[in-house]
Amino acid sequence: MGLTQRFASAVVALLFATSSPGIAQGIKVPSVAPTPADDSLYRLVVDPVMHEGETTHPIADLATVTVESDGRVLKTFRRVIQVLTDAGASQLREQQFGYVPGHQSFDVHWIRVVRPNGSVISAAPTQIQESDVPAPVSTSPIYSDQKVVRMSLSGIAVGTILDVEFTVEERKPVLKNDFAQTYVFTPGVSIGKARLVLDVPSSIKPLIREENLDFKPVTSASGGRARYVWSRDTTPKVRAEPFASDSNGVVMRVRIGGPLNWNDVSHWYADLARDRYKATATLSRTVDSLVAGAKTRDDSIRAIHRWVAQDIRYVGIELGIGGYQPRMPDTVIATGYGDCKDKATLFVAALTHLGIRAYPVLLSINATARRDLPTPQQFNHEIAAVALSSGGYRFVDLTSSFNAYGELPRSIQGGFGLLIFPDGRNEEVTIPADAPTSDVQTTTITGTLSADGKFEGHYVETAVGSIAAAMRASFASPLDSTQRVNAARTVARKYFSSADGDSLLAFNGKDYAALARVSVRIINADATTRAGTVELLNNPFASFAKMTTAADDIARLPTRRFPIDASKIVGRLTGISEFRVTLPEGWRARLPVNVSATSVFGSYTATYSQEGRDLLIDRRIVGGTGIYPPSRVDELVTWLRAIGRDDTKFIVLEKPTN
Repeated sequence: MGLTQRFASAVVALLFATSSPGIAQGIKVPSVAPTPADDSLYRLVVDPVMHEGETTHPIADLATVTVESDGRVLKTFRRVIQVLTDAGASQLREQQFGYVPGHQSFDVHWIRVVRPNGSVISAAPTQIQESDVPAPVSTSPIYSDQKVVRMSLSGIAVGTILDVEFTVEERKPVLKNDFAQTYVFTPGVSIGKARLVLDVPSSIKPLIREENLDFKPVTSASGGRARYVWSRDTTPKVRAEPFASDSNGVVMRVRIGGPLNWNDVSHWYADLARDRYKATATLSRTVDSLVAGAKTRDDSIRAIHRWVAQDIRYVGIELGIGGYQPRMPDTVIATGYGDCKDKATLFVAALTHLGIRAYPVLLSINATARRDLPTPQQFNHEIAAVALSSGGYRFVDLTSSFNAYGELPRSIQGGFGLLIFPDGRNEEVTIPADAPTSDVQTTTITGTLSADGKFEGHYVETAVGSIAAAMRASFASPLDSTQRVNAARTVARKYFSSADGDSLLAFNGKDYAALARVSVRIINADATTRAGTVELLNNPFASFAKMTTAADDIARLPTRRFPIDASKIVGRLTGISEFRVTLPEGWRARLPVNVSATSVFGSYTATYSQEGRDLLIDRRIVGGTGIYPPSRVDELVTWLRAIGRDDTKFIVLEKPTN
């Protein structure tokens, strides 16, 4: 991911920690703490019966962000957690967190286990271990200088309380006055006391974004400093709802940040990367050889894209400044690997050598970055944008080895990105999102049914658009004979439990020009069950009755509060399933009722027909897009139930009586 470790995880990992830290010169856990008997927070314990389904209960969640005049940022967190169940106790006994000693330090104020009356059961961990974060043994390893501290706590049991307070000090923020912090007052469960404090020099005017608060902050000024306090007792419990929109009018949240704008962020990154785009002799020779056979500008771009996306292996080097600054293209070429920012930079430099304008784009890997809170901490990914002669850009994710040029991973589609020009200027962009009709997955099964109920035929699956990436990845390497046999059998038995499969025909997953298509011959499949004078033909496609179950589950929920994100229901895609079977002479099918269901949430059709001896089952589902108010939940329930009427598990086949 390249930028991920630094821009997102380094701070976020600390926010979820409830354990004491190690610091550069060693790990220590002071025993200094408030007098237990005087700590009123412990009086906020709850009756577990009133919190059924919860394993722990946050009595208090307190956060203070202090910005010093010299640029240092101190974030102090206190977590007071009541144990409600044995499972909750198990969750809390082992703690771990990560921090980067190169620019951060930790100070543990205390970590202890107490009873509700404040008496101390355990004043410190029984075991503490600090270690480096090992790079995972995978195709996409990440090497970082982050440290992990693990702690074992004793005395935690049902009815006890874990109380921890610590401070994370950012000694040298990557960008001056960057102290972004998000605090959620309604994370799902109720909190006894939730509080966020921001303490800054009066000369700093912070960015503050409040969402759905039912209370006001308290502000004060003294001694050249300004203090902002958001505090609420007994925050409401927020129940999760299916297909809820991320942007909503329910979750109480405060986002704070320094007095930055996107120009500050883009100039900072441009300064780090500016000398990485120059065409060296090594880069020039490599690029020229790659495009030697290209006949058009587009051919050249595709050749460079394939090289960077497939031949440059993904490896993240998150050591020191490498967590933010891309490596030199010559280094990436020589080593044969790079992370997202390395790959995007190499791609941009290669196209620049060819006289083609391309630029880096910072964004979030899950499309959650917001336009209204300028901070590099929102970004954990980098792609590239190729300027089009007709205007606009074509975006390219060089870490996605199996998305062809012009396709983008679905996870980043629709997200906010910051395009950065060489001189530090920027352009705020929205990453294009595919229409549901652009990503199409088609499954067809055609064949013949014999009089003894045996089916023989062919299975064919194709994928078009960004959805094809997963299929390409499955066939990135040629299958050996054993793999072909096993794969063919697996496919055949997915649709007919007793079937055999052979003659698997695949494609080269690394060839972007190749249609993502797989076919298998299905043989010796028991496709019917005899019932008196009729045969019951098993429908190889699954019943959609589960949609009725989903509708019933939604209908049983209390009054809906969250807006509905239509793209989360089916997805931005089109699915087509066709089953065409030639029946024995004289056989007729009792056709199920056709189903048609269309709404703003998508469309679904299922048709059953017979022409001569050919029986056809045709299903088509297209996902919807858009955000709709909670008041339309009844439409959603109605639509799901309409789809659920297609509950055809088998079809009655009538045989001739002579």
